[in-house]
Amino acid sequence: MMSKLNPYKKLVFQNIENALSDLHAEDKGRYFICNCPECNQHEAFMYKNNKHFIQCNRENHCGSRMILEFHEKGDMSVYEQEIEKHYPDLTTEQRQALDWSNRVFSYAKNYFKSEALDNGYRDLSKQTTRGFVADLQDEAIVQHVFQKAEPLLNKDYSNNSWMCKRNLIFPLYGEDHTLDRVLLRSSIDENLDPKEIQLIFNPSKETRDFFIA
Repeated sequence: MMSKLNPYKKLVFQNIENALSDLHAEDKGRYFICNCPECNQHEAFMYKNNKHFIQCNRENHCGSRMILEFHEKGDMSVYEQEIEKHYPDLTTEQRQALDWSNRVFSYAKNYFKSEALDNGYRDLSKQTTRGFVADLQDEAIVQHVFQKAEPLLNKDYSNNSWMCKRNLIFPLYGEDHTLDRVLLRSSIDENLDPKEIQLIFNPSKETRDFFIA
């Protein structure tokens, strides 16, 4: 059902396994290619780290976006299980913060519209960057992200205006598909120096806190 307040159609399944079966999902690594529930073409995609969202890739013919809901609720997200498997040394608080950050970044890439990205990102086109870069749009949202991610960063950047103005985010993932680090840039204040910062979001990695480019 769609409304003016929620333009996305809702699809309800018993569980994720039933959804993947009904949609004839085909594993493509970080995402599934599925039959689009609207146009029935095998051209809809669902990212593994955001199984509550599916979008048809036939933008000029369909392009439907749908929210998936499940009757059965798991005790732990698939992504958090992957984090626990690959990074057992992380604390429970750190695993939860990493899982939360990944879900928020995935949501932002899909739902947050940005005039700052209409012409692409740096020297990359809009078509190339779509689905990879998100615009958090407001300092208050960036501040909230830093508050939630503090267990991962071991520093509280939420009161640092120089950091909170960096609203453009480019999540970078490791070979195991877990969030590794995030590249940050600003469209709120384009005079910030340096232009970009890469901030480590996985404290189990042997690297510096952050480095600039």
